[in-house]
Amino acid sequence: MQYVNAYPENSDNEVLINIWNWNPAWTLTVTDEKGNNLVPEAVWAYDPLHVAAVSVKRFNSASLSSTPNFITEKFPHFFKVKAGDADTDLTITVKDEFGHTWTEEMQRPKEFTTDAYKLK
Repeated sequence: MQYVNAYPENSDNEVLINIWNWNPAWTLTVTDEKGNNLVPEAVWAYDPLHVAAVSVKRFNSASLSSTPNFITEKFPHFFKVKAGDADTDLTITVKDEFGHTWTEEMQRPKEFTTDAYKLK
């Protein structure tokens, strides 16, 4: 239930941003398609992709007799921003202390898929 309750239905246009290897010396900027700066809020969160692709499958067993291993835990490398609406595209930019920059042009709504976790 901890995973179910972690992500209730939400119509607030909040966007969860996952920045692996986050370091407090880094900077995160998020702007919408109109050039408005959105203020990111650091949050401890479960990785929804890990929950859907790994933990749900492990807990979804009639023969389950103990807690599965490698379940999803909360991590501090997540941020939330509030967009104007569900169709507002975002530019997410992370810069590390050495000047390296990573940018994602997030087209919204963004498809949520676990395809990367499927065995081939």
